[in-house]
Amino acid sequence: MGPTGPESTPGRGRRRKTGAIRIALTTPPAIRAAPVLSKVPSGPALPVARRRTTLSTRVAVSTYLVVFARNPQPGAVKTRLHSRYTPDQAAAIYRAFILDTVNAAKEATADRRCVAGDPPGSEAVLSDLAGPGWLLFPQARGDLGERMHQAARHCFELGAGRVVIMGTDVPSLPPRHVDRAFELLRGHEVVLGPSMDGGYYLVGLARPLREIFQDVEWSTERVFGQTLERVRALGLTAGILPSWYDVDTPDQLDHLVEDTRVQLRAGMPDPIPHTRACLATLDCLD
Repeated sequence: MGPTGPESTPGRGRRRKTGAIRIALTTPPAIRAAPVLSKVPSGPALPVARRRTTLSTRVAVSTYLVVFARNPQPGAVKTRLHSRYTPDQAAAIYRAFILDTVNAAKEATADRRCVAGDPPGSEAVLSDLAGPGWLLFPQARGDLGERMHQAARHCFELGAGRVVIMGTDVPSLPPRHVDRAFELLRGHEVVLGPSMDGGYYLVGLARPLREIFQDVEWSTERVFGQTLERVRALGLTAGILPSWYDVDTPDQLDHLVEDTRVQLRAGMPDPIPHTRACLATLDCLD
């Protein structure tokens, strides 16, 4: 994913104080069944764990959209916003990011929409935020690359033909970028959406490809370039999406708000209604 932060985004750019990959996960028990609750194994190359044997999980569909999200717990998410906001406020903002990302994902064309949750035991909270119709499973153990590989692999084993993974640090990302990613996967093995800090906000796969996630310096401005080098070294082709921006810092949040104001003045739909409503309650909007 893009340079969004340890909170969620696939490939990241600048280093942060909190670190982009710092969580070792185990497969949590099913806490509350979402519309379909699927369990993904932790660790590399393990078979898919117990999954509900419903028709919806066994029917092969072609496109899976996976949103990487974290439980919006104060002090655990959006810590780079703490220079302006309290931990509770930062968590509220991140919760709004999840809601806006889910709204945008619903507008994208995908046969199955999924949330890969973190940390273990977050499925109930994230299910409430995502709403009905979403497949929920926990993120696996390992660094960000391994977690993305395992999430994609899980979807392919459920019947996906093309998988797109994105994070929740790009709440204003237009749904057309996701649609374009699925289109590009018809002719490319990999699709990347570069972010403005050197990472990527989205990765698409036509098949499981652990190798493209290896030997990458996560949380640096070299993530996108190194991943693209890996793709080419493997003899694969990559489709490249337009650049977009993550929101991790107060300045980036200000940019998001101003960018949205411009869109609203132009008569365009509000891409971040939940975020704007949240910030209004914090007296951050004039």
